[in-house]
Amino acid sequence: MSLGHRGVLPVDVTDGTVDLTLLSNNLEAADGSQVTLLPVVVEDGHVVPAGGTITVDLTDGIDSPRLVDNQTDSEEILGTSGNDQLNGTGDNETIRGFAGDDQINGNGGIDLLLGGGGNDTIAGSAQSDFLDGGADNDLLFGNGGGDVIFGGSGNDGLYGGSAADYLNGGEGADTLYGNGGLDTLIGGAGDDIIYGGSQADEILGGDGDDLIFANGGEDTIIGGGGNDTIYGGSQADQIFGGDGNDLIYANGGDDLINGGNGIDNIWLGGGETVVLDATDSGYDIINNFQLGQTTFVVGDVNTLSFADGPNGAEIYQGGNLLATVSWQTASTFANNVNDIFV
Repeated sequence: MSLGHRGVLPVDVTDGTVDLTLLSNNLEAADGSQVTLLPVVVEDGHVVPAGGTITVDLTDGIDSPRLVDNQTDSEEILGTSGNDQLNGTGDNETIRGFAGDDQINGNGGIDLLLGGGGNDTIAGSAQSDFLDGGADNDLLFGNGGGDVIFGGSGNDGLYGGSAADYLNGGEGADTLYGNGGLDTLIGGAGDDIIYGGSQADEILGGDGDDLIFANGGEDTIIGGGGNDTIYGGSQADQIFGGDGNDLIYANGGDDLINGGNGIDNIWLGGGETVVLDATDSGYDIINNFQLGQTTFVVGDVNTLSFADGPNGAEIYQGGNLLATVSWQTASTFANNVNDIFV
């Protein structure tokens, strides 16, 4: 069925599905209808391209509207306050779910996908998409392409793809998966879980007690505020605990580690590790120290002193405790100052 370009044709669909070729500016359909947008129209026996920009507004009052979009020009698709299922095409589109638990699929093209309120599931495509879950607990999948994904408020799940993605959880206890690509992963406020991918990622936990896994690649990890638990990967990582009492596992690789403020517990890996241990408040507990492999950056080595404590060798600078090194004695450091400290 086609709608002439000079008028508006009301269509009442009470059972089944109807395909409509839209030539006019307005389309009316009853509750329960499925509307399909086609890329071409037939007018007077001729095929005419359906150019321009189409905005589809699924009016409030429909409980679970469903839109299947085959239009090949740019569109804006608007959901309702209900639970919508909105599917784009291979073109560049803006899809807004608004309130309700929506399912939004960009399919192809460079899309802007906005969930709004409700627990939404949003999936991008192989192109570079922008996804924003909005309020409540959302699942956002970038899939392929260099995507930008915002979780918004709520406890969200953000999944990057194989390209270089930007993921920001926002407020709430979020879970972020970088997967492949050179990703930027930001937990935001809340107690987040962040998984880096196979390449060199930049990971920022933000506020809250975060759990961070670097996985592969030469990563830069900043815990931020809160008592974070950070696992480095097998390659050369740079790990900054930030504020709070952090637990840091360097694992393998030639790492650079700065626990930051607070009482941090640092487990060194098997590589050549540089520990920045100056100017911060609090002290570090260093485990798996290896003479010849571990270097401490302390600023002025002339102000250092050492003592045997109940939990290992204690390193002081100007009377302030910098670190306790487990399973070591003070003499190890006193006799090797120039080899250990810079």
